[in-house]
Amino acid sequence: MNRKRLVLLAVVAYAFFLLWYAPAQLVFGFLGKGVTTPAGLLQCRNLEGNWREGVARDGQLGRVQLKEIRWTLRPWSLLTGSLSASISAQTGYGSFMARLNRGIRSLSLRELEADIDIASLSPLMKATGIQLDGKVLGSMSDFTVRQGRITAAQGQWVWHDASVTSPRQNQLGTITIDLTTSSNETRAIIGDKGGPLQLDGLVVLAGDGRYSLTARMGARQSELDELISSLAFLGTKGDDGLLHLSLNGDLPPLRP
Repeated sequence: MNRKRLVLLAVVAYAFFLLWYAPAQLVFGFLGKGVTTPAGLLQCRNLEGNWREGVARDGQLGRVQLKEIRWTLRPWSLLTGSLSASISAQTGYGSFMARLNRGIRSLSLRELEADIDIASLSPLMKATGIQLDGKVLGSMSDFTVRQGRITAAQGQWVWHDASVTSPRQNQLGTITIDLTTSSNETRAIIGDKGGPLQLDGLVVLAGDGRYSLTARMGARQSELDELISSLAFLGTKGDDGLLHLSLNGDLPPLRP
């Protein structure tokens, strides 16, 4: 091998070394300005580590403040035109972790685990005048959005010690949502664990974005009678004494 080839090989090896260990602040500097996600604008600040494995000490997703946003990228996935990584983040109210795979027109979250104090979402509910409390635990083996449509959702979300704190304090109990997808259709089964609020329902989301909701709710304790009455405009009272709800519509495409 002649000298020119040796020099070229050395330059390529050095360039690869620099790229492989490039600091996160240099490669992901644009994250400070924000990246659009289905949950809102993601901003990351105070980046440490390298582009393959590192941490952003603080950031923001939509209106929710984040800290300790950690990632481990799988660089070889870039050769297939996708981005694969393990990510985790914390807020002052909980934590989140998942395996992420981002394609050109798709976004998948697998092995998702979330532990969130729902009070952290209060900025999102501010305009409605409704404030909620309790802890939400989520566990999903798969959540996939492809070309703006949900194509897979497998898992469960549980709202423990659920309550409405404004405009009036009301304890609801524990509410569960079980998600499954089959035959190009996602179903969400809603239920309760025998607390003050009696609730059971079903949401069906078709592959083209059409959805339907059927649900029944009632009060097992008289303290909730006023709350149920305030929602009467959403449905009709059945012979079983419960409020029956029925909604249909179209879900706009998500931005993966």
